[in-house]
Amino acid sequence: MAVLTHSPLVVGAAFLALGFLLSAAAPAAFGLVGEARDEDPAAAIAAVTTIGYTGFIWSPPLIGWIAAAVGLRAAMGFVVACTLAIIGAGLATPRERNDPRG
Repeated sequence: MAVLTHSPLVVGAAFLALGFLLSAAAPAAFGLVGEARDEDPAAAIAAVTTIGYTGFIWSPPLIGWIAAAVGLRAAMGFVVACTLAIIGAGLATPRERNDPRG
């Protein structure tokens, strides 16, 4: 929304909604760890947490640098592009299907 509008109210509401939706991502990822048979659950949780904290620490300065160097619209476009790349990587990741019939 920050790329498409000039209204601070709309942008603020969109980021608030984004925060609420993302708050479900880590528990969902942790829940998937229990389904993995070959992986160490502790290592998987550590990996998810490390990636999450790394993004939390590094993304604001990186986005701020892009906004200062190119513009705020470019920075928000970068966020959208990264989000689409993450979705694409998640969809392309091979996974084992659990068949309830055994």
